[in-house]
Amino acid sequence: MPAESACGSSIFSGSLLAHRPRNDKHDLLTIVLLHEDNRGFSVILQSAPLEFDEPRFYSPGYETGRLALGDFTGDAGVDVAVAHVIDNTTRNAITIFARDPDADPKAHRLTPATAGSLDGSIVELLVLDHDRDGRDDLAAALRTGTRGSVWIDLNRSPGDVPGS
Repeated sequence: MPAESACGSSIFSGSLLAHRPRNDKHDLLTIVLLHEDNRGFSVILQSAPLEFDEPRFYSPGYETGRLALGDFTGDAGVDVAVAHVIDNTTRNAITIFARDPDADPKAHRLTPATAGSLDGSIVELLVLDHDRDGRDDLAAALRTGTRGSVWIDLNRSPGDVPGS
């Protein structure tokens, strides 16, 4: 069953994510695939019904673990949140690969920015609207030894709030 986010619906299947924005009048998909070597992911855009562009590879430069898709910048585009280790530490981090709003939609450039560095292992990423403001927020489930915790990043992007 698809998970609904503020900017559309996503289908989660292990290391493959598909996202269809709500406001996309052409009903086109964005597909994201986590590579088996956990060193990055590829984005495949649907250009027309039954037609897809060549995959584009992105990497935070570290071993990646989890992916989540949502509109984390408020521009109604699909952004990719990536959980990854920080080499030679016990910390994990989340990097947001944000769609460049000035780029031609066919170019699909993603620009990385670190959203947070966290103690422990990130075992899951989830897109939700925690504060019910109509924007996609990001939650991470963490494990440190035998303890668990949750980290939530509230979306404070300057984009339009849905429904306002």
